[in-house]
Amino acid sequence: MDISPFLQRKLVRRFATFDTNGDGYIDRADFESACSEAGLSVNQYGVRAARRAATLDAAHQLAALGLGDDLAGEGDALCDEGRSGLWATGATS
Repeated sequence: MDISPFLQRKLVRRFATFDTNGDGYIDRADFESACSEAGLSVNQYGVRAARRAATLDAAHQLAALGLGDDLAGEGDALCDEGRSGLWATGATS
């Protein structure tokens, strides 16, 4: 599978976020440390990730139905940069 340079950079940054001890592996201690730095427990992080995944899935489904542009709020836009169907509001993840 080919990965775009944009996605490669994003994956490297995300990996570095969780590899808190810099050993090239993400183990439970690394993950707990990253969650703690974010002010979340492991369970809270899991719930937040699940909610975000459900929201993004709903956005994809609305875009597939052609409803995304009609439902996007003021200042929101559907992105075409390989993220078709996702609303971009300027927020970073």
